[in-house]
Amino acid sequence: MKKITVFAPNVRHGGGRILLLQILNELQNKNYIQNAYVSSNLKDELSGFKGIRFNNSNLFSRALAELRLYFNNYKNNKILFFGNMPPAIKLKSHCILYLHNSLLLSKKNVYSFSIKTKIRLAFERLYLRIFIKNVDEIYVQTPKMLKELKNYNENLNIKLKPFLDNQKTNGSIPNTDQSKYNFIYPSYGYSYKNHKLLIKAWVELSKDGFFPSLLITIDKKNDKKLYEYISIAIRNHNLNIDVYSNVNYKDMQDLYNISDTLIWPSLTESFGMPIIEAFNAGLSIIASRLEYIDDLLDDVYLFNPYNAEDIAKNVIICLSDIQAKRAKNPKLKFSIPQTKDFVESL
Repeated sequence: MKKITVFAPNVRHGGGRILLLQILNELQNKNYIQNAYVSSNLKDELSGFKGIRFNNSNLFSRALAELRLYFNNYKNNKILFFGNMPPAIKLKSHCILYLHNSLLLSKKNVYSFSIKTKIRLAFERLYLRIFIKNVDEIYVQTPKMLKELKNYNENLNIKLKPFLDNQKTNGSIPNTDQSKYNFIYPSYGYSYKNHKLLIKAWVELSKDGFFPSLLITIDKKNDKKLYEYISIAIRNHNLNIDVYSNVNYKDMQDLYNISDTLIWPSLTESFGMPIIEAFNAGLSIIASRLEYIDDLLDDVYLFNPYNAEDIAKNVIICLSDIQAKRAKNPKLKFSIPQTKDFVESL
């Protein structure tokens, strides 16, 4: 019987957490789990699972987990390193690295991160460069990531392996009469997600007498400064914006169902899971005119993500088209398998 070990002690939140849980659920259902080294933050979701080893979120705990891995690996085993980091020691097992953070392939910090985040990224980039030779295969989610990784090291064995348990539910544009929000932006508050410029675009719209409704989902606790920035802009310019905090993944579908259009101003993405979810929910999409969008979709509205006025201009075009029932209908450029198909391919 197939047995897979999953190593992801550093995956705690965001899209990585969602995809990791989908993998582990599928492995559990098929009784494929050999061992899984995961963050203690996932205890509630993985209660009762076999072979789970919970780890604290620090370097010592990760090093200890990797030592356990070293003393329990066998020639015919497969190990999926899902947390972007390869093993520091070459193992006998067949090792697969699932790389889903494009920031690790950059040589410079071009975004305004905190000092702590900059130090962590610098360490992880160096770690990846030194130890990437210890894996047999690398899986990525998009053609953009595949191209960037080949430029990073042309000798790597790289495969395009996206997956997501999210089915298309509606092939047409949503009924605007039933929608509460013109636009939705479900994302974390990282600087490259470009929330501040999006808010500036909404301020520009307000100056011209346009007040489209926008739903933003962020973590008010972790993104406190961003939340304050948005709140001040709402008060000062009477913006029609609601902010939801800590929305459960299962509840996101309900929010898509009351929204017309996904707006996505992010400056970089490895995958952009909400883009796929919004597409599957039948929403219109307006997004950054960047390569990661071109990788995924045709027939979407595009804007310059570095220019608030251009965002505002294209928001008006999108609104006008939706109201006139002539909105663009996005098309996905490649199929994205379900988790069960991904697991069977391991």
